[in-house]
Order: sequence, then C-alpha cells, then structure tokens
Amino acid sequence: MTYSVRILLGSIRQLHALHCRVAIEQQDWKTLAELMNNNFDLRRKIYGDKALGSRNLEMIEIARRHGSVVKFCGSGGAVVGLCLDGVGQIKMKEEFREKGFVFCDVVPVDGNIQKLKEEEEEE
Repeated sequence: MTYSVRILLGSIRQLHALHCRVAIEQQDWKTLAELMNNNFDLRRKIYGDKALGSRNLEMIEIARRHGSVVKFCGSGGAVVGLCLDGVGQIKMKEEFREKGFVFCDVVPVDGNIQKLKEEEEEE
C-alpha cells in the first residue's frame, strides 16, 4: 500500500469516527447503524474476503442475519454490534454460542456520569 493511499485511508477513518461520535451524541441510532455497516463493507472491498478470514466473516453474517449491524473492533477476531431488537438479539446470541463464539452484552455508559460516580465513591 502506497504512502498516499495510507494517508487517504487514515483520513477516511478519522472522518468516519467523527460522524459516529456525532451520531452517538445525538442518539441517532439509524445513522450509527448505517455508518457501522458502511465501515465493514468498505473494509471488505479494500481487503477482500481472504484477508478478512472466513471465521470473522461468519460473525458478521450471523449478526446481520438477525438484524444487527456489526463491524470489527480492530483487525478482526471480535466484532461489536448494535441490535435494537431484543428478540433478535436473543436468537443471535444463541447462534453465536452454537457456532463456538463468545457473546458479551455491552451496555454503553456516559463517561461523564461514570466519572461523577467514581468521584463520589472516592469521597
């Protein structure tokens, strides 16, 4: 990958992260879902299925099959998703576990609230 391509991809990542942050702050889950799906689809086009690995792709396919949006957390091996359908999430969790994956529920916490709680505990 050439230097200019790396710079371009880095800039795209920064812009994407900014859009995601705004969507989260505005609790615009539809936009966040679109950004997450676009992020993975772009990564797949750039690197190809062979580089991403069949097991990693299986995680994406399971989540999408159950109506969840999902993307890699980093270079692969784990995914993070957004599922607004409780019933779909239960079925998705079951399928992940049946296929040998670990499934963890992640509950976002407002950093400012968490910081206040920690300060209260210190007092």
